[in-house]
Amino acid sequence: MEKYKALPEDERKRLLGELSEAEAAALLYDWQGTWARPSQRPPDWLWYVWLILAGRGWGKTRTG
Repeated sequence: MEKYKALPEDERKRLLGELSEAEAAALLYDWQGTWARPSQRPPDWLWYVWLILAGRGWGKTRTG
């Protein structure tokens, strides 16, 4: 998603308009790979407990 954000708006609209219906749906529903902020993704290291201490609107439900 970051590569799309970096493109000029007209180029971004053109590329997104060329997606098939299945590709667009995959992009829409791929929350962790597309929409999640880095702080909402699981840590890269081996972990057993992940404490999420955050307020309203942070994305705790999606993260879980």
